[in-house]
Amino acid sequence: MIDYNVLKNLVLTTFDENPKLSVNNILPKIEKMAAQLELFPTEEECYQQDCDHSFYKNNKLNPVDAKNVKYIIWNLIRERLLEISEECLN
Repeated sequence: MIDYNVLKNLVLTTFDENPKLSVNNILPKIEKMAAQLELFPTEEECYQQDCDHSFYKNNKLNPVDAKNVKYIIWNLIRERLLEISEECLN
């Protein structure tokens, strides 16, 4: 799995680059950024962490990472670092 703090930085960077981005569209952006930065764990790292590598080899977040991204977004909302806006449909 991708480290929680790394995911948080990806979320913050993504919203920094596009503040009006819909929450529904953030996962593909984070997957693209993680692939570009080569942040996906290797097959060996997945074996050591006992997680499925098939998502990563297809440049996708695994379900736990996706859940963590959603958790990070909710935490940012609670911390008032991210605001839900009607015009952005978040």
